[in-house]
Amino acid sequence: MRCQKWILTFLIGLISLSESISQSKPEQTIWLEVSETASIGPRVSVLLLFQNRQFLNRRSTYQNLYWLSADYKVGNLSIGGGMMYFEYHKLLASTYKSVPEVRPFQFVRFQVSGTRWNFHLRAMMEERYMSDVEKNEIYDMNHLEIRFRFRTNTSYKLNSKLSLALGNEVFFYKENGFIQNRAIAELRLKLRSVRLSAGYMNWYLKELPIRHSWLIRFNHRISVKN
Repeated sequence: MRCQKWILTFLIGLISLSESISQSKPEQTIWLEVSETASIGPRVSVLLLFQNRQFLNRRSTYQNLYWLSADYKVGNLSIGGGMMYFEYHKLLASTYKSVPEVRPFQFVRFQVSGTRWNFHLRAMMEERYMSDVEKNEIYDMNHLEIRFRFRTNTSYKLNSKLSLALGNEVFFYKENGFIQNRAIAELRLKLRSVRLSAGYMNWYLKELPIRHSWLIRFNHRISVKN
């Protein structure tokens, strides 16, 4: 069973790798992620997250993501939702501008664990309220697009502190179908209530150069008794 989950995650990850072969002039990016997780009793958890994405090939271009969510766990299933605020600082009409976006979202997650391994599958829907940059309506955010995300992740404990994780996430738009894929491999270090992660992500976007992304993540977890 454990072997099958690793094979499933690996095979799904080959989607992005096969697409990247035909891409030229890949982009280099760095993702820095800081998050706080609060467990409220045995069933409820709240996540607060900040993510910064730097594009090394394009000067003064970056993305910031702010995330707040809550979920409720019943057995191996979790149901939750939240809100994201996203901004993309990029060159528009010879001027660098930050383009904002608001994203309410809902998700269902299935998770199963063994002695040394953990596997989860998440299905998520985002309502992306975006700006129409072609009409120069940067701050209106009145353009709605529905996006679906399907993520698998498998981690394996190497010892009491270190674990290796493989993951993949596929993105689809309601109208236009498949749009991007993210395949991730990372090493995780757990120190009491803190988890540090470093790894690599193959970030494929349809009709754009492949992006080689280096990941650095920091997560702190607290428990609140109700």
